[in-house]
Amino acid sequence: MKLEQRERKREQNEIARILNYYRISMPEGIDLLAADWHESILRQSGLIPRKITLEGAWWKEAFLPMELYGEDDRIYAAVPVGNHYHVWIEEQEKVVDMQLAKQFQRTARCFYKPFSCEHKGTGMLWRFLWESIPHTDLIVILVISLFVELCGLLMPYINSVVYNRVIPSGTAREIPGIVVLVISTVIFSTLLSLYKEICRVRLGEKMKVAGQSAVWRRLLQLPAAFFKQYDSGELYQRTDAIEEICNIIGGRMLPAALTAVLSVIYLFQISWFAGELMIPSVVILFIQLCNIAVAGILQIRLRDRENEAQTKVTGISYQLIRGICKIKIAGAQEPAFQVWASVWKHMPVMGNAWILLSPVIAKVTALGGSMALYWCAWKSGLSTSDYIAFQTAFSSFFVSVLMLADFGLQLGCLGPAVKMLRPVLLAEPELYEDREAVERLEGRLELNNICFRYTPDMPYVLDGLDLRIEPGEYIGIVGSSGCGKSTLMRILLGFEVPERGSVYYDERELGQLDLPSLRRRIGVVLQDGKLFAGDIFSNITICAPWLTMEGAWEAAERAGLAEDIRQMPMGMFTMISEDGGGISGGQRQRLLIARALASDPGVLLFDEATSALDNETQGRVVDTLKQMKCTRLVIAHRLSTIRDCDRILYLEQGRIAEQGTYEKLLHCNGRFAQMAKRQLL
Repeated sequence: MKLEQRERKREQNEIARILNYYRISMPEGIDLLAADWHESILRQSGLIPRKITLEGAWWKEAFLPMELYGEDDRIYAAVPVGNHYHVWIEEQEKVVDMQLAKQFQRTARCFYKPFSCEHKGTGMLWRFLWESIPHTDLIVILVISLFVELCGLLMPYINSVVYNRVIPSGTAREIPGIVVLVISTVIFSTLLSLYKEICRVRLGEKMKVAGQSAVWRRLLQLPAAFFKQYDSGELYQRTDAIEEICNIIGGRMLPAALTAVLSVIYLFQISWFAGELMIPSVVILFIQLCNIAVAGILQIRLRDRENEAQTKVTGISYQLIRGICKIKIAGAQEPAFQVWASVWKHMPVMGNAWILLSPVIAKVTALGGSMALYWCAWKSGLSTSDYIAFQTAFSSFFVSVLMLADFGLQLGCLGPAVKMLRPVLLAEPELYEDREAVERLEGRLELNNICFRYTPDMPYVLDGLDLRIEPGEYIGIVGSSGCGKSTLMRILLGFEVPERGSVYYDERELGQLDLPSLRRRIGVVLQDGKLFAGDIFSNITICAPWLTMEGAWEAAERAGLAEDIRQMPMGMFTMISEDGGGISGGQRQRLLIARALASDPGVLLFDEATSALDNETQGRVVDTLKQMKCTRLVIAHRLSTIRDCDRILYLEQGRIAEQGTYEKLLHCNGRFAQMAKRQLL
């Protein structure tokens, strides 16, 4: 036991190294003797794990902290330090190379950092992105940029020497040395710029990976009510704004800012070679900057309108593409196009006169500025050599100042992108770190005086509902449309919070439980449930990633799908689309049932799950439900589905109007019996 405790303590220290890399403190109160102590640390710290396969020279190409596994299955933390990975073996820090990498299994886990649970909004985003920037790369880029600018200072000086000394002297003694100096400077500057670009790309990619993973993690933490406000296409457009933000900061804005700030040193050269041309140069630059600023502001406003319009276009395009089969069946291509065009017409166009004339103004200013500089140089009696040196320095400074203007424009473009992302950043996530994790469910459910309505001005969908279900009980729920059947299921899953009343699982109040862990112990099949694009095996095991191929076949057998899969050319690896393309409606529904059964849940919720099945397949699924030992709640309109239930609940106006066995309710000749008679007619 002591040996096991020491090993777990060592593994805890390894995980602490990964947490320290992300500046996250180790959660307190972790019971190292618990079976799930490892996952408890991840859940409470918020780290996002992902299973990966190590291939090639991964220690050179990857940049996320990892959890490696030795040949004896021991855990080792691999933390990036600069461009290398460091691991600790027997308390000795080592750099991972080809020989050391062979000591670890190919399977590993990498970790992503989430947004802070304590903050919301754009301030949180800026702090997160700043912390995600590798400061060593930033320092390298800054130092290289400084050297590149210093190399640029040599060219005006070389021009001055050539026109002041070499050409007037009429000798060629100094030319070879100058040629060597010029070539060396160009090569050195080019190599530095190339390495700076490599560092910039690496920095941008690290920022993009960190930003996108954190945004998607936050999106998945948001309550179900948030997703009612946006359709899928619009929501994708908003979350994708994080990529544009990272591209602007790491790809364009940061290099432009560094280059522009360091270019101030060119001013000293300009004043040294031609102080008389200092004021005209500043005037020319000022006119150019004003032109760029006005055009940039107008473009930013246009970009803001364009983003808003684009989200709506994306949303309607996604809906039309998903429903393309129905559109073609109905012969409604023309109306569908009209719907799309009615949204697309609101896209703004680049019609502002200043935006269109801005390039012309820039060219005229450059031409007029050059003529003004020639005239000033002639009037002041500036020598040819000094003017050429001045022109070289001024050109470099002019390019750098334009980069500063580009920095300002990129900074302005951040506004529309952040505005797109703001609803995701401001939404209140569902946080369960301090709640009790659910390891298993016996299946006892209790609802006390549940009252719920979707908006305050609507009548109650559920009004004073009381219900107690014992472990292993088989419950059928029926009623007319709008009586609260599906709402009851949403409340059981924690998607909706009742105004009054409480929900209990195994005598534990729902508000005190970690909902993701609870939902993993519940199998759910909805009438309009969705599949994922991929193979059948992945769709069955997506909620039970530990499941083997044998387990997937068992789930398919229980759902009445196994024989159909065997007849497919690729079996379990048959590819299907997200809307179930390639399989029939009944097969799609049985696949959803197999997914729900795969994790061997303690509670099973069916919402019209057998509506698309034929009688024979429905019979097999019903037989499977009868044999299961878990608690089962089945919402159904086809009463044959719930004939063998232990108890049937008839809901009316948000309350249980009748309950009992199938035969008992028929003999009572009440509302349930009337529904049964209508189905028999």
